[in-house]
Amino acid sequence: NAQLSFLNDILGQPMKNWLEGSAQLSNDAYNFLRQAYSDPSFPPKFEKLQFLLHLIFSVAKRCKGIGNNPRPFSHYWKQIFPSLFSMLVLVHHLWYPELLTKYPLKAAIQ
Repeated sequence: NAQLSFLNDILGQPMKNWLEGSAQLSNDAYNFLRQAYSDPSFPPKFEKLQFLLHLIFSVAKRCKGIGNNPRPFSHYWKQIFPSLFSMLVLVHHLWYPELLTKYPLKAAIQ
């Protein structure tokens, strides 16, 4: 199918970068914040992941089925969801009071 081939061409490298980059993030909020505070290359890596996620979701939103393939983007979700859910849990854990006292988020973001 030409549409799937087109999607694979557009999303091949971004998906690879998303999967590799999200795999490098710590699932533990303490380690994540320790890395954010100590590694000067961390903010650009995290920003790149945010950009990749935005790009992937933008393509998914605009993807329309043609002919016998009404959901051409659907096979990508099984690759995206595990790391996306891990990242969402991690972001949720960043707001634990014991973490906020040790690692103020404002300092990490700036």
